[in-house]
Amino acid sequence: MANIVQFEVNGLGGRKKSIKRSLRETTVFWGVNGSGKTSLLKILHSALLDDATPLIRVPFTSARVVIDAGGDVFMREITKRELRSPSVVRRLERARELAMARGQVYYGDLGEDINAALPWNTTGNGEPEEQEGPIQHGYLPISRVSETRRRGPRGSRPTMELVDEASFDKLFAGEIQRLWSDYNARALAQISITQELGLANVFNSVLAEGRGKRHLPEEMDFSEAFPLIKAFFSGQRMGRMVNIPESTLHKNYADSQLVRQVVTDIATVQQGIEKAQEPQRKIEQLLSDLYSGGKEVTLQGRAVSVSANGEAIPLESLSSGEKQMLQLLLETLAAGNAPVIIDEPELSLHVDWQRRLVDCMRIVNPDAQLIMATHSPEVMAFLPDSMISEL
Repeated sequence: MANIVQFEVNGLGGRKKSIKRSLRETTVFWGVNGSGKTSLLKILHSALLDDATPLIRVPFTSARVVIDAGGDVFMREITKRELRSPSVVRRLERARELAMARGQVYYGDLGEDINAALPWNTTGNGEPEEQEGPIQHGYLPISRVSETRRRGPRGSRPTMELVDEASFDKLFAGEIQRLWSDYNARALAQISITQELGLANVFNSVLAEGRGKRHLPEEMDFSEAFPLIKAFFSGQRMGRMVNIPESTLHKNYADSQLVRQVVTDIATVQQGIEKAQEPQRKIEQLLSDLYSGGKEVTLQGRAVSVSANGEAIPLESLSSGEKQMLQLLLETLAAGNAPVIIDEPELSLHVDWQRRLVDCMRIVNPDAQLIMATHSPEVMAFLPDSMISEL
């Protein structure tokens, strides 16, 4: 768990006054063009990343960001100095020439040279090695897929290739599948742990012969337990081998405390599985409600699929607004209890979707800290004033 508690930025976009804000579970920055919204989000992203590279072209003089990582509160500070060294300038020019020759966009990435010139300094009460380094978070700049691709694998240096529209759509589809696959892997790991603990409890119940050798869950009413048992075995490969009539199980459940304990253990496991799957079901329902033409979104296994009237629809064929909403919600889901930083979330979204956006993101993931910058009054329409910050 990590949240940005507050920040202070000096010289943002040439301002004489410093900007200091405390952040809530949802904070939306708004202001006219040139007010520094995008630059501010880059600074917050850079602080969480513990990498100064994204700030090479951001106009500011210094910044201070306070982060709460699960109760461990620490501060990251940075002072931007002009890069006037002839050797650095020559390397900048050379790197730009090489990038252009390769058909790549140059972002001023000099690796350690830039970080040496623009270091984030971390201070706090804990051990420095535990507070330094990147903090998991989501970051969606205006360019969305392009910037997402720049991040690359964790620990790698950012790169981006110039792409045409068709390749861009493929990049989008790939990013969506990656987001879901990463989240699904974590969810499956949690489900596996839940199943293992449940199986251990079943064995304990049987081996202890129901004599209270462990703390037992409260026994469920059979009408509540049976649907959970049925769902549990239908989701298991061995489910076909378990074929006990409901009436038989009901009788045994009433007659035997041991059966009640085992059934309750299994039903509790299924409740844990359904809880782990609840966020993806919420996304499926939200998107199916929002999308037009009877489209249905399915998050199954490692794949995200869309269909209408039984016909598959490629992710690349979704409208720009449908793509945006899908990516925003999946990024929010994947963040867990970490921050999600989004620049202009209203891009390509209908005004009705803009009004519902924050609520939809909160439904998908109530634990993530949402930090956004917007021009749209619709995004802020139903937010309390305490969540809106003018720049």
